[in-house]
Amino acid sequence: MKNCKHCHEEIAKSAKMCPKCGGRLGMPTFAKLLILFVIIIVCIVACTNSCSKAVNDAFGGYDDQNGITTFHVGEIFNSKYLKVAFDSYNNNFTNYSEYSDIKSSYKIVQFKFTAENISDDNQTFDYTDFNCYADNETMQQFYGTNDSGLDSGGTVSPGKKVTVPIYCEVPKTASKISVEFKPLFAEKNYEFVNN
Repeated sequence: MKNCKHCHEEIAKSAKMCPKCGGRLGMPTFAKLLILFVIIIVCIVACTNSCSKAVNDAFGGYDDQNGITTFHVGEIFNSKYLKVAFDSYNNNFTNYSEYSDIKSSYKIVQFKFTAENISDDNQTFDYTDFNCYADNETMQQFYGTNDSGLDSGGTVSPGKKVTVPIYCEVPKTASKISVEFKPLFAEKNYEFVNN
């Protein structure tokens, strides 16, 4: 037996409603809805955190090398997936097609990178991961070269390397020429500069 919370009469312990006053003895509907709402919110937050960690584990892992995001010739950008060596910079690249239409006050420069896949899965590294800049203004990549033996990149198997050149058409008077590397799902851009 128990006492009704409304009229305080003694009633059966299993009663959902007081037979004497008609009062409901269970939890109020708004309280049930509030509890359900809190449970749903907790589940959403838990799933979001779990998914965020999974995405970061799967695609993240970019090591900004103690805050360094700018690299020069001879330096290496490391992640847990790729090791990207900044091999060389050619300030006046001339091995391009005679049919290329280059503006008179512009020149072609070449950045060359070697990317090594240090993960256990295939990784992607190609020219589409880069943007060109001259004195902090966006420039176009250049594609009309006669370079042979170099790759445009793509899928790199575990333990394999690929050498990828990036060509940019820039003003002859530009002093700071750079390319930015934006790996998929990375939070930062990594800049490779000519000086």
